[in-house]
Amino acid sequence: MSLSKPTYHSKLFLDFKSIHPEAHREIIRFFDENEKAIYQLGTEEFFDLYVSYVDALFVIGKYRKHLLLVDYIVEYSIRQNIYTYNERDLFYEMLMCKGLSYLYTYEFKQAEAIFRQLIRIDPQQAEVSRFLEKSLRHQGAPVQHRTRAIGIGLLIISALVIGIEILLIRPFYEMYTPVFEWSRNLLFLLACITMLAGELIHRCRCRQQARNFRLEVNRDKIQN
Repeated sequence: MSLSKPTYHSKLFLDFKSIHPEAHREIIRFFDENEKAIYQLGTEEFFDLYVSYVDALFVIGKYRKHLLLVDYIVEYSIRQNIYTYNERDLFYEMLMCKGLSYLYTYEFKQAEAIFRQLIRIDPQQAEVSRFLEKSLRHQGAPVQHRTRAIGIGLLIISALVIGIEILLIRPFYEMYTPVFEWSRNLLFLLACITMLAGELIHRCRCRQQARNFRLEVNRDKIQN
């Protein structure tokens, strides 16, 4: 079903639509100030205004409030079988924004679930695969935690070596100074390499996981 834009007549709706589409803060201000009256509008007028309001919340970065309100549009689209709305794939767009709002509010597990759903809908969208990878990456993994712990341990040992070098070796055993300098530099380098390796391994695994999921969904769609 395609829900296209009809001709409206209410003054409140016309006042709202007179606001420039990119004046997002003005859209939000108008909706908030007239919320009670807007909720009393007819379904088509209300839905049009509500979509513009939710869009504006996302654009200006009010992601938590966006998450509270976007589900109504998603559910309404499903309930009314709305495939296109004002030439927009409303269901897909709103689901995408919902996933991004979860991502931007650090709710990575929820973001992962949304992006997997979007890939199931359309596995051709490579951008969604990148968002899935990002949500997986930010959740962390054992290899990442272990290498960070090892790296921090090596840095602590390096700091201890520096302390011993300054307080004991240089004043009393200067002949061993080059050994301690070499040791602390090696420990610092190993710490950096270990942590970097953990991050790279985790990043590669997340990229591969997102890619494999997308390929699997695409293969299933072709077979079916």
